[in-house]
Amino acid sequence: MGRTFLALVCALERLSPGAGGRRALLGDQALGFLATVVPDGWYPVEVLLSLLETLHRKGGHYSLLKVGRVLFEVSHGPKILEAKSTASQFLHGLDALYHSSNRGEGIGGWRVLAFAPDHALVQKTTPHHCALEEGLLLGGLAALGVHCLVTHVECCRTGGDACTFHIEPLHEGGSWR
Repeated sequence: MGRTFLALVCALERLSPGAGGRRALLGDQALGFLATVVPDGWYPVEVLLSLLETLHRKGGHYSLLKVGRVLFEVSHGPKILEAKSTASQFLHGLDALYHSSNRGEGIGGWRVLAFAPDHALVQKTTPHHCALEEGLLLGGLAALGVHCLVTHVECCRTGGDACTFHIEPLHEGGSWR
């Protein structure tokens, strides 16, 4: 979980270079806490969710997409790229990846609802902000050379039972299957 917080710090540095920009987005108290985070530490998910909500409110949807992409790069990328070589393997391994970085009871997870030659449908029931998870999907797939259009077709934040993402590869780069 500490790596998730550190990915947030890294994304903030890329989004808003300089302490003033980061302070404007999250505030001094949050930045003070983030300065104490260690990579292998475990922290309450509520703290992360609160920080992500603040970032979403002040930085918008795309700031959380960026955090999700950086999260994949910083926290999961090297480990996944050693073991996964296709979009199918990555998507089918999302739940195990999520549970390796998060712990607790009733924390949700990921499920592949459909995987076809021209699209996939995945569902998440995690508490993390949807835009963060969308960025993680985009980052993971791009790291495999598979550039995709990800559409958020159902959302738990607007009353859905879960968040569902439709994923469509844009070209023949990388390995979809």
